Amino acid sequence: MTEILHQIISSRNLGSLSQITEIVKKLESNSYSYNELQKFCRNENFDFSEGFPGIMLVLEYIGYIKVNNNKSEKIITKEAIYDDIEKKIILKIFHKLSKENILHEIIDPNHLKDMHGGTEITFINPYYSIIGGLLQELGLILKKGHDRAYIVNDKYKKFFDDELIPKIENSDINKHRSELARQANERNLSEKGFTAEEYILKYEKRIRRLHKSYGKIKIVSIDDSGCGYDIKSYLNDNSKALTKLIEVKSYTSKKDSKPYFHWSYKEIEIAKKNSETYFLYLVDRTKIEDNDYEPLIVPNPARNILNNSEWNKNPDGSLLIKQK
Repeated sequence: MTEILHQIISSRNLGSLSQITEIVKKLESNSYSYNELQKFCRNENFDFSEGFPGIMLVLEYIGYIKVNNNKSEKIITKEAIYDDIEKKIILKIFHKLSKENILHEIIDPNHLKDMHGGTEITFINPYYSIIGGLLQELGLILKKGHDRAYIVNDKYKKFFDDELIPKIENSDINKHRSELARQANERNLSEKGFTAEEYILKYEKRIRRLHKSYGKIKIVSIDDSGCGYDIKSYLNDNSKALTKLIEVKSYTSKKDSKPYFHWSYKEIEIAKKNSETYFLYLVDRTKIEDNDYEPLIVPNPARNILNNSEWNKNPDGSLLIKQK
């Protein structure tokens, strides 16, 4: 977590939409120092000096301004955002949080639900409640019933579905987790040609063909070889987000042979953490071109393999697991 995000989370007040708009309008019309803007906020008919530091942190975090160490120097405004200010600020916030691989911790994609044509967020992590409050102030979400449930404002439904959900889904993909491993994975994919991952990608798109966004099902291990799974898909045709995590393992069978695979401790850790949304797909490479071939699909493998006596587990740096 960056220092500026830590400061935002620790803030008591990030201001309101009208207050943020006043500052943006001021900066659109002229150049001001931090101290000059603070004085302006104190002298306005409505005083919002309490929220001023938080507002400035947010504007700096999304890259709209650059605040110099010397607060009497002029603030550098990077780009104009006054048109559709709420939407542009929301988009920039989601983009930054996703790039920091933290957005999915604030809004877990498993907590997104369709509700009578609308979208419900059943839970926002209370540790990040200040950000949830800001999203309310910007009009994106509305409080529903108990403290941690929200409804996406109908005004932003399409915007949320098309532009914000993908950022939530991609938040746990760390493209810089292991550059060497990523490059090795890419070489492996190119050498194999028609890979097991590509086969399962087509398979998932076929079984989810009734989902309006089935084309978004994707291989993620190319970008992040250390995430502990290969493909993100939809749990069912009504799923709001890509919450189905698929680890693909391939093997070569001989007559009457059983599936086998190596399972790293990292993958096992992710499987345990995401038990109900994690699936293991075992692909026999000798059969993937058969028209009637179906992969062996194991839901919640942390329970259905590790705790199942029908599978042999042999330690080998990772686990070599073979069906009896």
